[in-house]
Amino acid sequence: MIGINSNRLSSDTGGTFTDIVFIDSKGSIKINKVPTTKSDQSIGVKNGVENLSNFDYSPHMIHGTTVATNMLLERKGAQVLLLTTEGFKDIIEIGRQNRINLYQPPEKPIGLTKRENRIGVSERIDFQGKVIKELNVADLIKKLNTWEKQNNSPPESVAVCNLFSFTNYLHEMKIKEVIKNKWPDVQISLSIDVLPVFREFERTIATVIDAYISPGIKIYLKNIEDSMHSINVEKTYILQSNTGISSPKNLLPAQAVLSGLAGGVLGGQYSAKKIGLSNIINIDIGGTSTDVSLLNDMKIPISTNNYIAGFPFVIPTVDVVTIGAGGGSIAWVDKQGLLQVGPKSTGAEPGPACYGKDLIPCLTDADMILGYLNPKNFAGGTVPLYPERSKKAVNNLLSELNGISDIDSLALGIQRVFHTNIGYALRAVSVDRGFDPRDFTLVSFGGAGSTHCAPLAELLSMKQILVPPYPGAWSAFGLLNTDFKYEFTKSIIKKVDDLDFSELDKAYISLEIQGKKNLFNDGFNDSGIAVNRYADCRYYNQSYELAIPLHLLKAEEFQNFHSIHKKRYGYELLEDPIELVNIRTETIGKVSLPKIENIPKGSPKISEEAIKNYRKVIFNQKIILDVPVIQRKKLLSGNIITEPSIIEQLDTTTIIHPGWKARVMNDGHILMKKIQ
Repeated sequence: MIGINSNRLSSDTGGTFTDIVFIDSKGSIKINKVPTTKSDQSIGVKNGVENLSNFDYSPHMIHGTTVATNMLLERKGAQVLLLTTEGFKDIIEIGRQNRINLYQPPEKPIGLTKRENRIGVSERIDFQGKVIKELNVADLIKKLNTWEKQNNSPPESVAVCNLFSFTNYLHEMKIKEVIKNKWPDVQISLSIDVLPVFREFERTIATVIDAYISPGIKIYLKNIEDSMHSINVEKTYILQSNTGISSPKNLLPAQAVLSGLAGGVLGGQYSAKKIGLSNIINIDIGGTSTDVSLLNDMKIPISTNNYIAGFPFVIPTVDVVTIGAGGGSIAWVDKQGLLQVGPKSTGAEPGPACYGKDLIPCLTDADMILGYLNPKNFAGGTVPLYPERSKKAVNNLLSELNGISDIDSLALGIQRVFHTNIGYALRAVSVDRGFDPRDFTLVSFGGAGSTHCAPLAELLSMKQILVPPYPGAWSAFGLLNTDFKYEFTKSIIKKVDDLDFSELDKAYISLEIQGKKNLFNDGFNDSGIAVNRYADCRYYNQSYELAIPLHLLKAEEFQNFHSIHKKRYGYELLEDPIELVNIRTETIGKVSLPKIENIPKGSPKISEEAIKNYRKVIFNQKIILDVPVIQRKKLLSGNIITEPSIIEQLDTTTIIHPGWKARVMNDGHILMKKIQ
């Protein structure tokens, strides 16, 4: 278990860079940024920790990873054999008729298991959990033998998802026993462990995803644990998609699918709480992608209506909109002769043209041409940049466009297209959901977040921006600001008026016991554990449900569904019966959160020694200014910046654009406000 006064270490692996954050027991922070090693992300993590300045010892590390995400996106998971009730083996391919785009037929994603790798099992359980047809074990063994003979080897992983098994797990457990006896080393994922809820298609998809990524995740976790042990880090914990920490032994692999996105949401929440904000929009711009999330009343949004790699994914995950837009986003010209930026990215290899390895024009090259970046101080000087290559790459693109005569204008155009793309994501989490972005503060981080935050805020008429002390590594810092959390779900489909609340309480307790068992294994005791109960409800005959928190487990609490429904959809049906669909528990192991030490106090005027030099910068509308280049480590609490400026630090560059002013807060956050 994570101690109160211990050193803390975290790592966040992105598509381009891996960020490391180390906080000692006094609240002093050290960071490091190294290229991500795509062949094995654990190598990059080890490199980053080993090269961390003055790193001595940490009893643990919390890790956010994109390994599971990448396996799904790149279709590089395990060979999965799907076992399901006879007659239902094609449900994973038939799916639903839902359309993300109303006027465009849905494109079926490339499957995770081929039809020849699906076996119908002779068995049947009804919707009430009654066994209609006993499991035919002899027939199952015969079919497994036939499959193995045809494939000359056992499968790499097996997914088991029987019809209505969430009401009676007997047959799935028997099937697991048969597989273990036949193939003792094969990974097995049961739907009753992954997602024991109704809706067969979504449950099957979740179980297959878990089976598809499990072998790779387990190998990766062993690699990362062995790497950390070799450099004096005793334990490695994983951030789950629901923003809770898990130990590797308790981790459900499917819960790691969005591990890499959850840290930024936690980092933004920490920043907002420090400044006393209630409503924020987080924007995390990295080298490959941009993640956007909205926190209303500081509540982290959790969704069960996600799409991962083209598949519906109903396991609770942090609600983040991700688009292919980052510092490495490639600028190109489409068939209509229009300038586009992204979604393809160069990543860390070969990187933007200014990295000196290729001549692919990217957003970072536009930033370099316009004077935003210091070629001698990128990533603290660890990554040399070559401005002349940026100019050459963008100039090559210029020949493909009509109406743009110089590379400065084209560089501004690349920025403008990039900002427009991200603007759609900002609107998706705010305006499209009924929130007015003018009532929110933009919390901007990631390697390119604080460079582009002002134009993005202006797109939505936002008047306030918050930039964390270490923007380029703030997602990694966010990993240190959460608790252990295990979620368990069970379908109980019944009208609220017909519920037996004593039986319902027993069902909740059974889920809580599972969560507490995990936390006891992690070193917690009862005094450090909290439990939250939720009920997924809907109006009778509705298709989808909303979650309501339960505290006393009384019938009156379910009436809160009406107001929750009205807030989400604008109406309520007071005369309609409410139906319970799922019960859910969060079992939380409380961790003492780190505190950042305050920076020294100063006057409103910035000291002369903080200003390193002046640099020509080209802003929007081709406004050319000589602006001060400020060293962030020399800024003091209370300093006020009232003119366009560049603020440089190890992990990023922050730009104070014309029309904005900034104030340095006690702990080093920078609060920017639009000048009226």
